[in-house]
Amino acid sequence: MTVCIPLSSQGLSGDVVVCDSHSSMLAHKGIFNFNDAAYVIHSEPVLILKLISRLIERALDDTVNDPGIAINNLHIAVHWETLFCLLLWTEEIPSVNKAYLLLQEAGMTRNDIEPFLTATLHDLFPSLYYSKRFEILRRLCTKTKRHLEQRFPIMKGKILCHLTLREDGIIAASSL
Repeated sequence: MTVCIPLSSQGLSGDVVVCDSHSSMLAHKGIFNFNDAAYVIHSEPVLILKLISRLIERALDDTVNDPGIAINNLHIAVHWETLFCLLLWTEEIPSVNKAYLLLQEAGMTRNDIEPFLTATLHDLFPSLYYSKRFEILRRLCTKTKRHLEQRFPIMKGKILCHLTLREDGIIAASSL
């Protein structure tokens, strides 16, 4: 499901949460309990990339003068595949091969990754989650946060990244 909300009429202020699904929104809301108006949901990675860019640019661009957008902190609550789209700033879900270096930087060894080289990123996540390799998941969230901060250095508030589970509606890892 893609929910598209025109930014000028949204009245976004304070903390804004960009989610890739309703389950990501519920996972975030379960911990942070923000008002429903703080959440923007887009299911397509290409729309999330554009939305984040547009939100930050509109919030910081004095020439737009949009009083409806005043972001203090930007939360990103997304599933595994979308996390890599943000990390690599790509519209398509990358292969394990394309994400190889990021996975190594997060602490996975070559031996950890090699069995998944012909698989999808979706296939890799359960291996990390159920073997309780949460430090790797946290490092990837932190790397995403830093990547977005470098991409948008003029953002005044914090950017926070939360990795959510599709099935359970919980946050599996965070950059906090």
